[in-house]
Amino acid sequence: KAAMTMDNIAASTRKKAEELADMLKERSDDFAWMRQSFLGIHQSSIEWGLGAVFGPDFDRRTVPVGSNVITQFMNSIQEMPLAEIRPAFHGTNIANYDSIYQ
Repeated sequence: KAAMTMDNIAASTRKKAEELADMLKERSDDFAWMRQSFLGIHQSSIEWGLGAVFGPDFDRRTVPVGSNVITQFMNSIQEMPLAEIRPAFHGTNIANYDSIYQ
């Protein structure tokens, strides 16, 4: 039963990644649109995952991202159109915040 659930989750995640990839074919140069589209597709699973760790009252915010980080990210999307963009949970060292936010 657990393997079946994992297969269902993997298939759903793959489908969402493909949906975003199809959307990006139209507007692969607009970070704000891409970020909003990504959240629209993955919001429920992101909130479920974060809620499982932090409880139901966690605070999710959009953070400012530096223009050079945006440019590098969007260039990567254009250079690797077959790469799947999926949500992932990770920690970020506070020492790296300034270089991300700029």
